[in-house]
Amino acid sequence: MWGIQEETLYQLAMKNTEKIFGTCLRNMNELLIEMCKGKVPDYLLPALEEDNLMYVSTNQEKNYGASVIFVDENFRKSVQEKLGDFVIIPSSIHETIIIPFADSMDVNELRRMVSQVNDSELNPTDVLSNNVYICKENIIQIWN
Repeated sequence: MWGIQEETLYQLAMKNTEKIFGTCLRNMNELLIEMCKGKVPDYLLPALEEDNLMYVSTNQEKNYGASVIFVDENFRKSVQEKLGDFVIIPSSIHETIIIPFADSMDVNELRRMVSQVNDSELNPTDVLSNNVYICKENIIQIWN
C-alpha cells in the first residue's frame, strides 16, 4: 500500500518506536514504593533494604512496552553496560523483567515459572512468551 519493502517498514518502525514511546528501565524496589504510594507495608521493608538487581523494562507509556529490550539496540547496550550479561524474563506484552546473568541460574526453573505465571495470572492476549532469553554481547537469544 505504501510502496516500500517490508524490511524498510520494519526499520522505520524500530526507529519510530524508540523516538515516539521511549524506553524505561526501573528498579523493582522503585516500582514497589511507587505502587504503595510511598507507604510501604512493614513486610516489604526487608526486601527494599537489600540491593535489588531486578529491573522492569518497558516504554514510557508502560503499554505494549516489552519490545523495547528486543528492538532498541542502544537501550539494550545501556542495560548491558549497567548489568553485564543479563536474562530477560517475559512478564507480559507490556514489560519484561531483567536480571543480571549468573552461572548458578536454572533456566528450566525460570521457564517453569514463566509458564506458570502466564497460565494462571495473565489474560492470554497479554502473554508474550514462555521462553527465557539471555543477552550476551548485546545479542539476544532464547536461553536453552
